[in-house]
Amino acid sequence: MKRTVSKSVIALSLALVLCLAGCSLVGGSPEAADTQMTASATTTTTAAEEQKPVEPVIPYFSEDYDYFINTVVPSHELTVVNVWATWCGPCVSEMPTLQKLYEEFDGKVAMVGVMADEDMAAANDILKENGIGYYIFANGKEFNEKYCQNAIFLPCTYFLDSEGNLMNEAPVYGANYYTDWKGMIDNYRRQANAS
Repeated sequence: MKRTVSKSVIALSLALVLCLAGCSLVGGSPEAADTQMTASATTTTTAAEEQKPVEPVIPYFSEDYDYFINTVVPSHELTVVNVWATWCGPCVSEMPTLQKLYEEFDGKVAMVGVMADEDMAAANDILKENGIGYYIFANGKEFNEKYCQNAIFLPCTYFLDSEGNLMNEAPVYGANYYTDWKGMIDNYRRQANAS
């Protein structure tokens, strides 16, 4: 009996940690999650909404992977790449913190949000509501193929040096507090500047 109770407590604790840490990706990849989200969104979208494309509301909205890797990354000491989705609560909740850090580092650090889904209408609402002005990469497929093959939770964050080299072997999973992000960014900036 005592062993059963202990195992149950451990299992419940683990489940709670995973729920609080981030959103699970269906099938272990952003593409699988995107497929599920697209399928469910299609059933609720009217024909008029499908015909009208949604324009991005912020100036740095891009689908051009080459621009991201050849222009954004080399022009900053460090690039923080945060993979997120419109349906992921922890992803959205940390965006104001990432925006604050983006502003504080004043051009030395690029903040890039890579969308794991394609719900542009929801993305625009989220970005506008949270005052997000950092780069948003709307077509995450190429980035995800290169860097996120083993990502299983969102948000997940990667750090790139100015040459596009991945600095962290494993992604940082889950939403973090300001002091945690600042500490990680400062640490990776020191590493990037030392090389």
